[in-house]
Amino acid sequence: MSNSNAPLAHAPQYAAMGIPIIALAPGTKIPFKEMEGWQHGGKATTDPHQIEKWKSQFPNANFALCAFAVEDGFCFLEFDQGKLSDICKKYGQPLPRTRVHISGNGGKHFIFKQTFESIALGNRSAVRDGKEWFSFRCGNKYLVAPGSIHPNGNIYRVFSGLDIEPTPIPAWLVRAIDELAEKPKPQPRGTIEVHEAFDFDDLMEFHDIDIVGVKDDVWHICAECPGVDRRHGQSVLTGFFYDGSSFGWSCFAAGCPLNGKSIGEVIKFLNEKKGESYKGIIWSDPNEVDWDKFGADFLDADEVVQEESVNSNATAVTAVPIAGDQPSTDEAPPAPVCDTPSVDQLIAERAEQLNPAPLPVPSDIDSIVNAPKVEGLAFDTRALYGKAGEIARNTTLPLGWTYPGVLAVASALKIKDRDGHVRSNIYCVNIAPVGTAKTVVAEAIEKSIFLPLNTTSYTTPASDRGLCKMVGEDGNTLLLVEDEMRAVFGKCQVPNSTLAQTFCKLWSKDYAGVADKKGADSCNGKLCVLGNIACEDAADFAKVVGSSTVSGFYDRLLIGYDTTPVKYRPLDIKPSFFTDEMVVRVPAWVWDAKDAWVGENIARRRLGEHALRVALVTAALNGDKEITRDCFFAALRFVEWQERLRAEFKPGLAETKDAECTEAVWAALKAQREHQKKTGEYPHGADLIGYTKENLWTLVNYSKVLSAKNLYRKYGKLVAGVKSTLVEDGFIEFIKEVDFDEQGHEKEGKKTPFCVLMKNL
Repeated sequence: MSNSNAPLAHAPQYAAMGIPIIALAPGTKIPFKEMEGWQHGGKATTDPHQIEKWKSQFPNANFALCAFAVEDGFCFLEFDQGKLSDICKKYGQPLPRTRVHISGNGGKHFIFKQTFESIALGNRSAVRDGKEWFSFRCGNKYLVAPGSIHPNGNIYRVFSGLDIEPTPIPAWLVRAIDELAEKPKPQPRGTIEVHEAFDFDDLMEFHDIDIVGVKDDVWHICAECPGVDRRHGQSVLTGFFYDGSSFGWSCFAAGCPLNGKSIGEVIKFLNEKKGESYKGIIWSDPNEVDWDKFGADFLDADEVVQEESVNSNATAVTAVPIAGDQPSTDEAPPAPVCDTPSVDQLIAERAEQLNPAPLPVPSDIDSIVNAPKVEGLAFDTRALYGKAGEIARNTTLPLGWTYPGVLAVASALKIKDRDGHVRSNIYCVNIAPVGTAKTVVAEAIEKSIFLPLNTTSYTTPASDRGLCKMVGEDGNTLLLVEDEMRAVFGKCQVPNSTLAQTFCKLWSKDYAGVADKKGADSCNGKLCVLGNIACEDAADFAKVVGSSTVSGFYDRLLIGYDTTPVKYRPLDIKPSFFTDEMVVRVPAWVWDAKDAWVGENIARRRLGEHALRVALVTAALNGDKEITRDCFFAALRFVEWQERLRAEFKPGLAETKDAECTEAVWAALKAQREHQKKTGEYPHGADLIGYTKENLWTLVNYSKVLSAKNLYRKYGKLVAGVKSTLVEDGFIEFIKEVDFDEQGHEKEGKKTPFCVLMKNL
C-alpha cells in the first residue's frame, strides 16, 4: 500500500492538468536511473496508472514537472533571487495570474501554458552579479514539484491563494524574457549541460580556485590557472564557462596541461591533484561516474556536433554534447535533431556584428550641441555614460577623478573606430592637493578594468629615447601609470629635451622616433597615460606644467579634478572584463555636431577631438556598435567641463623668475576672488571702507592672500616688483578708504590692503 503522505501522492493532480511528470530520488533533484532519456523516450507521463506504479516502485520519491516545447505543453519561470513583480514594474504590466509554487529555498516558480511565442523563445536564463536571476524552462527541462522535499529538508508547496490551473504565458512577458535574458554565448569545446542542483561556487571553493571576475556573465576568470597554479603571461581568457545550465573550460596557453581539455578532463585533473573527488552534484551522482570514460573519450567525434566559427575572438570549434540531461557510463542516447547554422549564415551574422545597420540620425542635434551651461569646476554628472559611468561609480570614490581615470585605463583596451579616423588612446592627469589619497584613487581605477599582463608600466620615462624603448616596436599597448607626474613634466623641461614632443606624436599615431649623435630609436605601439599631479592650486600647476609642455602636450591631456578628501578604506573592487576587440562606428552626424560645437572658437578644436575619443571609448565599453545620441551628448558635457578646468589650470608661460612670480601672484589673487564670488564672502574689514555692499566680494586682501600662499617666502623681494607692475599696467587697482570733509564731500582716504582685479593677465 502506498504512502498517502509521500510526495508522489500529489502527482495525480498535475497529471490531470496535463503536465507530464518524472520520479526523482527521495530528498533530491536527481531523476532515478530508470528515468534516463525522459526528454526523448516518453518516460515523462500523465498516465495515472504509471504514477500509481511509481508510488510502489519508488516509495518516498520526489517528482518533477516536465516542460516540452509543444503546443499543448507547459513552461516554467523560476526565480531564486529576483522577483517577477520587478519585471512587471519595468514594463508597466500587471502581475500575471497563474499557478505559483514555492521552492524549498524560498524561490518562486510560475507555471504557464505554452504559446507559439514561448515555444519560439526556447530555454533562457539571466544572471546578475554572477548568480542566476531567473530561469525560463521551455523545452526538455523539469521543475521539482510541490510535495517534494528539498535537499535542505524543506517541502515544496503551492503558493497560498494561487492553487489554480496554469494560464497561457502573456506575450509581453515572453518579449521581456527575451530582452532581459542572456543571449546565447559561444561555448568552449567539451561544454556539458549540468544538473540543476549543481553549485558552481561550492566546486570552486572545494578546489581552492579564486575567481577574480565574470566576463559576459558566463566566463568566470581564474586568478591563477589551476593547471599550473599561476597566471599565464599571454592567455587573457583562462577560466570556466558557466551560464547556469552548461559548464565548460577554456585555457589558450600553449604548454598548459589543461589547454584544450574538456570540462570532464579538467574535473578529473583537479580531483587527482587534490587527492579526493568532489562529492557535490555536477551532472550525475559522482559515485557512479566512470572517470576513465568521462575523460577524453567521453566527447568523441561521434557524440558531438561541431560547428566552425568565423569569429576569430571565440573558440575555433564549439562542441555541443548531445547526451541526455547528464553524463552516463551507458551509451549516450541519439542526438536530437537540430538546425546547425551554415557557414554562410555565420558569416552573415558576423558581418552584421561588425557593420550593423546605421541608427536613425537624432532629430535634436542642436540640443546635443547647445545644452544648458553650468559653471564651476565640480564634475558635471551629465558627462557620465553607460558602463564607464557604472565602473566609476562602483569605486565609490569622487567622480571628478575616477571617471577621467576610467577613460584612460579603458583606452588601453582593443577599441577601434570602424573607419579608422578616431584614435582611442587617452592621456589623463588627475590634479589633487597633497594628502587627498590620490594614489588610492589611481589604484582603484586600475583595478576596475582588467588589462592583459604586461600592458601597464610604472616606470618614469627620463627621455624621449627612454619612452620609445618603453613602448617598444611590436605594436603592443602600453598604459603608463605615473603617480608622480611632476617628474615627467620636469623631464620635459630639461634643455633640448623632446620628451614632450614624443608624447604628442604617440597621442596622434602609433609611430615615433628620435635620432641624434647617439643613434636612432623608434617605437610602434599604442600609448595611454594615467597620472597624478600633487599641486595646491592653479599657481602651483602653472609652475609644474611649464612652457616646455605648451607645444601640444598640455592640449592632449584630459584633466581630472576634485577637492573631496578620501578616507582610505580597503576596497573590494571586481574588475570588468573586455577581452574582445570592440569596433564602433562614428556616424556622419557626430562629426557635424562636433564641428557645430567647436564653431569658430579655435581654443575648442583640440577639445572637439577629445570629445570624439571619449565618445568612442565610452560607446565601446557600453557595447554600442555606433556612437549614439546619449553617448555624444555625455562626451560634449565632459569636454565642456574640461574647458572650465583649462580656464583655471593653465600651463606656466614664464621663462624668468620674475615672470614666474607674476603668474603665481596673479593666480593666487584670482583664485581668492573666485572663492569669494562663489560663497558671497568678503575679506574682514572690507565693509568698513565705504565700498558698495553688493560688490564687497570683489575686494581681495592682497597681503593676506600672498602670505597664505607663502609667496613672500618663495619669491622674496620679487613680490614688491610684481605688485608695482600689476598696478602700473592696470591689472589690479588698490582701493582706498572713503572719507568725507565737513561739507559731506568725498575726499581721498587712507590706503587699504584691498585690491580689485581689473583685467586678465
